[in-house]
Amino acid sequence: MKALIAIPKVQPRFALAIWKKYSTMRSLLKVYMDSTKTVREKELLLQDLKCEDRVGDESRRLGPVCSRRVYRTLMAEDGAVEADAAAE
Repeated sequence: MKALIAIPKVQPRFALAIWKKYSTMRSLLKVYMDSTKTVREKELLLQDLKCEDRVGDESRRLGPVCSRRVYRTLMAEDGAVEADAAAE
């Protein structure tokens, strides 16, 4: 979970939502490395995960921007992904 929080603009509540679905980095990376999925499917994999809002309700989704940011950061080949580029 610490690795997810270290990604720029990924709030702890977003990291917690991802951790609830993929409790290990290995389980998340296994899906990201799945050759049967398209890059678009992988980029949007996390968008529908529910995260707690400030009141504690799990009514908010991670959304496509955060999902793409996590995918692009974790799958960057040489660590050369920029935070703003991940938001596209």
